[in-house]
Amino acid sequence: MKKILVLIVSLATLYMASAYVRAYFWEKEAIEYSKESLIAIAKPWNIQNLLKKASPTLKMNPVENLEQTVKADNLLFGSLVTLDSTVKCKLFSGKDTYDNKKHIYATCTVPAQFEKKHAIFLLQLMQENNSWYINDLQVN
Repeated sequence: MKKILVLIVSLATLYMASAYVRAYFWEKEAIEYSKESLIAIAKPWNIQNLLKKASPTLKMNPVENLEQTVKADNLLFGSLVTLDSTVKCKLFSGKDTYDNKKHIYATCTVPAQFEKKHAIFLLQLMQENNSWYINDLQVN
């Protein structure tokens, strides 16, 4: 009986440890994806790169609205110069409005220096089929 209890506790511990390890690597992936995405979208501003990296939910927005946002950000900020090294992401899970399925999400803050001013971008990423996609993009 004691051996079975030790085995159950060991398996539970391994399962919990694997969840933390997965979350650690997902967070690192989300940080790198955030950086790569912002560089692709804003250096110089490019609507096509945004659409390539967009989740199905973001693609539900009319392309004209996304184009207006990209043009406005280009006028306000200019092209991306550098990203700060303090990119942070927080993971969570939830259901998407597009397919009503459970996904892993990351909310990332990406401080960046542009030609005209400094800005902090807030990206919500969605993981689908082991790949990350931009689900939302805002500027503070």
